[in-house]
Amino acid sequence: MVKGEKIMIIEKQSLFSTNIASFKYEGHEAFKEKWIAFKKNKDTTNMGRAARYNMWTSDPDMFEELGVIFKKCAIQYLKEFYNSVPDIKNLYLEKGWINTITPNNYLNVHCHRGKYLAVTYYMETPKNCGNLVLVDPRSNGEWLSSPYIINGRVEFEPQEGVITIFPGWIMHYIDINKSEFNRVSFSSNICLADKKR
Repeated sequence: MVKGEKIMIIEKQSLFSTNIASFKYEGHEAFKEKWIAFKKNKDTTNMGRAARYNMWTSDPDMFEELGVIFKKCAIQYLKEFYNSVPDIKNLYLEKGWINTITPNNYLNVHCHRGKYLAVTYYMETPKNCGNLVLVDPRSNGEWLSSPYIINGRVEFEPQEGVITIFPGWIMHYIDINKSEFNRVSFSSNICLADKKR
């Protein structure tokens, strides 16, 4: 290069990013009271994803409000990362389930294949109850790892009253619950209505 010769960037892109967002639900305390009353009358330990239970249709009086909150969080997520603001009517909540991770248990690595967004709301999160772990999808990306990515993993400590959204395709799992109490969260998939399957 000739001394003094100028160079300029003609294009720049941020490729293959994975966007995750967490939201604080201001109505958590009121919803928690409803949850305490709800679980007094029902065995909630078998209301997981593999069961036939669907919280949107099985207990709409309990969870309808939460469904609206999930959609509002999804809209904010899309606005923040993609400058896209779909009508709330175009967001479709697929099956909703209750994840109860009992002491000394965990949730295996998996993804929500073919789903637009995955959303989780943390209800009961005792200390050391098991972090949400996201697996770096870039199999050869170690050279460009963020300081938050350790051994190809990013861990998020669950916090009561927080809603977390991330792409459904990313592999993730829940680490072992080392506490003496249950770890409870509510989860669902969010899809665009025109992509409903």
